[in-house]
Amino acid sequence: MTVPPGAAGTGPTDSSERPPEDVQLFGSFGPDSEQQRHASEALKRIRDQTGDPKLSEAIDDVLAGRTTIRDLMRQPGMTSVLDRTTNAMNTEISTMSPEELDRLKKGPAL
Repeated sequence: MTVPPGAAGTGPTDSSERPPEDVQLFGSFGPDSEQQRHASEALKRIRDQTGDPKLSEAIDDVLAGRTTIRDLMRQPGMTSVLDRTTNAMNTEISTMSPEELDRLKKGPAL
Protein backbone atom coordinates (compact mmCIF):
# COMPACT_ATOMS: atom_id res chain seq x y z
CA MET A 1 0.00 0.00 0.00
CA THR A 2 1.34 3.41 -0.92
CA VAL A 3 0.74 6.47 1.22
CA PRO A 4 -1.53 8.89 -0.70
CA PRO A 5 -0.01 12.25 -1.73
CA GLY A 6 -0.46 14.89 0.94
CA ALA A 7 -0.80 12.34 3.75
CA ALA A 8 1.43 12.57 6.82
CA GLY A 9 4.87 11.15 6.15
CA THR A 10 4.80 11.57 2.39
CA GLY A 11 7.95 12.65 0.65
CA PRO A 12 9.38 13.10 -2.82
CA THR A 13 8.19 10.76 -5.55
CA ASP A 14 11.45 10.55 -7.52
CA SER A 15 12.95 7.20 -6.43
CA SER A 16 16.43 8.28 -7.58
CA GLU A 17 16.42 11.00 -4.90
CA ARG A 18 18.00 10.05 -1.57
CA PRO A 19 15.53 10.03 1.30
CA PRO A 20 15.22 13.10 3.50
CA GLU A 21 16.23 12.79 7.14
CA ASP A 22 13.07 14.25 8.66
CA VAL A 23 10.32 11.82 7.62
CA GLN A 24 8.36 10.63 10.64
CA LEU A 25 8.46 6.80 10.49
CA PHE A 26 5.99 6.05 13.27
CA GLY A 27 3.13 8.27 14.41
CA SER A 28 3.99 7.66 18.05
CA PHE A 29 7.58 8.90 17.61
CA GLY A 30 8.21 12.63 17.64
CA PRO A 31 10.08 13.79 14.52
CA ASP A 32 13.15 14.71 16.57
CA SER A 33 12.91 11.88 19.11
CA GLU A 34 15.63 9.40 19.98
CA GLN A 35 13.28 6.58 18.89
CA GLN A 36 12.86 8.21 15.47
CA ARG A 37 16.63 8.56 15.03
CA HIS A 38 17.23 4.98 16.18
CA ALA A 39 14.58 3.56 13.81
CA SER A 40 15.96 5.57 10.87
CA GLU A 41 19.53 4.48 11.56
CA ALA A 42 18.48 0.83 11.91
CA LEU A 43 16.68 0.96 8.56
CA LYS A 44 19.72 2.56 6.92
CA ARG A 45 22.00 -0.18 8.30
CA ILE A 46 19.67 -2.87 6.95
CA ARG A 47 19.50 -1.07 3.59
CA ASP A 48 23.28 -0.76 3.36
CA GLN A 49 23.96 -4.38 4.34
CA THR A 50 21.13 -6.31 2.71
CA GLY A 51 22.57 -6.92 -0.76
CA ASP A 52 18.96 -7.08 -2.03
CA PRO A 53 18.32 -4.15 -4.39
CA LYS A 54 14.52 -4.45 -4.14
CA LEU A 55 14.62 -4.43 -0.35
CA SER A 56 17.06 -1.50 -0.36
CA GLU A 57 14.69 0.43 -2.62
CA ALA A 58 11.73 -0.43 -0.38
CA ILE A 59 13.65 0.88 2.65
CA ASP A 60 14.48 4.09 0.76
CA ASP A 61 10.77 4.46 0.02
CA VAL A 62 9.96 4.20 3.74
CA LEU A 63 12.71 6.63 4.70
CA ALA A 64 11.43 9.10 2.09
CA GLY A 65 7.82 8.74 3.23
CA ARG A 66 6.61 7.20 -0.05
CA THR A 67 5.37 4.04 1.68
CA THR A 68 4.89 2.67 5.18
CA ILE A 69 6.77 0.44 7.61
CA ARG A 70 3.83 -1.98 7.33
CA ASP A 71 4.44 -2.28 3.59
CA LEU A 72 8.14 -2.83 4.20
CA MET A 73 7.43 -5.67 6.61
CA ARG A 74 5.47 -7.39 3.82
CA GLN A 75 8.50 -7.44 1.52
CA PRO A 76 9.77 -11.01 0.96
CA GLY A 77 13.38 -10.05 1.71
CA MET A 78 12.45 -8.52 5.05
CA THR A 79 11.51 -11.91 6.53
CA SER A 80 15.02 -13.28 6.06
CA VAL A 81 16.57 -10.10 7.49
CA LEU A 82 14.38 -10.34 10.58
CA ASP A 83 15.09 -14.06 10.97
CA ARG A 84 18.86 -13.52 10.79
CA THR A 85 18.71 -10.58 13.18
CA THR A 86 16.53 -12.41 15.69
CA ASN A 87 18.77 -15.48 15.63
CA ALA A 88 21.89 -13.36 16.12
CA MET A 89 20.29 -11.47 19.03
CA ASN A 90 19.17 -14.70 20.69
CA THR A 91 22.68 -16.10 20.43
CA GLU A 92 24.22 -12.93 21.84
CA ILE A 93 21.75 -12.68 24.71
CA SER A 94 22.18 -16.33 25.65
CA THR A 95 25.90 -15.76 26.22
CA MET A 96 25.54 -12.61 28.36
CA SER A 97 26.43 -12.52 32.02
CA PRO A 98 23.76 -11.52 34.56
CA GLU A 99 25.41 -8.09 34.83
CA GLU A 100 25.30 -7.57 31.07
CA LEU A 101 21.64 -8.62 30.97
CA ASP A 102 20.86 -6.15 33.75
CA ARG A 103 22.55 -3.32 31.81
CA LEU A 104 20.63 -4.33 28.70
CA LYS A 105 17.33 -4.19 30.61
CA LYS A 106 18.12 -0.72 31.95
CA GLY A 107 18.99 0.67 28.52
CA PRO A 108 21.68 3.20 27.61
CA ALA A 109 22.71 5.86 30.06
CA LEU A 110 21.59 9.29 28.92
